[in-house]
Amino acid sequence: MAHIDISHFSSPSLLQEDVLLIDFGQSFLADSPPPNYQPATPFHYWPPETFFESKISFASDVWALACTIFEIRAGFELFDPFLAGDTLILRQIVETLGRFPDPWWSSWEAREQWFDETGEVKPEAELIVKKSSLREKLRDIGQQDDPPEADEGSMIEKAGTGIEEAEVELLADLLEKMLRYNPEARISLPEILQHPWFAYK
Repeated sequence: MAHIDISHFSSPSLLQEDVLLIDFGQSFLADSPPPNYQPATPFHYWPPETFFESKISFASDVWALACTIFEIRAGFELFDPFLAGDTLILRQIVETLGRFPDPWWSSWEAREQWFDETGEVKPEAELIVKKSSLREKLRDIGQQDDPPEADEGSMIEKAGTGIEEAEVELLADLLEKMLRYNPEARISLPEILQHPWFAYK
């Protein structure tokens, strides 16, 4: 097995805390998507309108950005993509954010495996489906951490590090506004940047 020396990447000049996020898999002008457009963004960043209507917009990027913010802060995905196709991602969205509005809900036939018509988990699915709000997921940060590796360095948080309740409330408020089912109801990028979570500590 070949060994790659990455020790030079630990140089302080190469480690930066500032990150520039440029796109979610594809870039094009919003008012002229490519013909026969197929999203290349991973399923777990798709908003519901992409699943149900193949629609994309700036609001779609707001949804994807919310998933990314959660993942950066938590260290794990908001909607777990491991072995998950579109049906399981949709199930996780409903577990976290509640029932889809119609006509999406009625058109999603797979829902009948797990949810009743009101979006509640069916008794026979309770061992598989676990409802969990954004706040509960944020409070769970650090609870399932693996023990740290000996050489992880100072940029890795200690295992078991959670977030304070004040941050849970601020971040949940931001994410809830970004993850609204109605794309037109999601907050705009300028509103996101002005949100008080970004000034927390």
